[in-house]
Amino acid sequence: MPHPLHAALAGALATLSALTLALGAGAAHVPPGTDLSAVARMADSLAPLWLALATLLALGTALAGLRRMGGALVLAAVLAAGHLGWAQVRTGQPLATDQAPDLTVLFLNAFSDDGARADRILDAILAEGADVVVIAEAAAIVPALDRLRAAYPFVTGCDGCEVVVASRTAPPRFWRLQLNPAWPARYAVAELSLPDGRRLFLAASHLVKPWYTSLADSERAQLAAQWAWFDGPVVAIGDFNAAPWSRPMRDLTDATGFRPLRLPPGTWPAEAGPLGVPIDQVLTGNGARITGVRTFGAGTGSNHRGIVAGIALP
Repeated sequence: MPHPLHAALAGALATLSALTLALGAGAAHVPPGTDLSAVARMADSLAPLWLALATLLALGTALAGLRRMGGALVLAAVLAAGHLGWAQVRTGQPLATDQAPDLTVLFLNAFSDDGARADRILDAILAEGADVVVIAEAAAIVPALDRLRAAYPFVTGCDGCEVVVASRTAPPRFWRLQLNPAWPARYAVAELSLPDGRRLFLAASHLVKPWYTSLADSERAQLAAQWAWFDGPVVAIGDFNAAPWSRPMRDLTDATGFRPLRLPPGTWPAEAGPLGVPIDQVLTGNGARITGVRTFGAGTGSNHRGIVAGIALP
């Protein structure tokens, strides 16, 4: 007979493995408007981490003596991870590496705790040389905003300094809309025109955290309605506060047909590097494609890594 302490340890590990497996595999299936939706929205962007932890705990369960239960939990976690990966491959779009970019777009959540990092942030942004720059939580760059204006002929006003857009060419049209009353000025659209006459809509967003469920659900519905209005190629870029495999982002992309990257780079927290959660994303619609993507921003002091994407138009 196994030692009582070993049996207790195995039972505890099995219970923890089952709980983390439920979080990793089940959170994305909890629909909006339920009693569990807030908890589920906290969990589903971390699904790969929950499933990895469930696997480790299941292996511990097996090593502690409950071999069949541990093996069953390992198998369930591996199957759940496989399903998650398959869904991401199915809905995500691969890079169009065979196409040359028509322009490059940069996004950074600058993390507006103070303006002491403004010059460091601008150094990193200007070093990338992107055609279009989008900065969320832009209060952090206000002391160096003149440097951005010197480098880019078109720079939006700092209305609340939630989202600032800069472009090397002035857009024929630019507008802002309020997606929620608590955090206004977090959505902006620039209609850009290339020298050859082709045009592109750039939709910049900083969405509310998805566990503020009533605000977040309403915000995504308005965003989907806005995206449906565009009659040309679209790049939707920003801090969505949710990973592409999460329920909020799946609902948004299913409703609009916009495609996330198949292999999005990790962006938050910045300290996690490539293992971070890809909550800062670039999506494309109506024929626009991403030719390449990379992260930047080490040393800026932001808790997000920035992204730079090459965009090809049809």
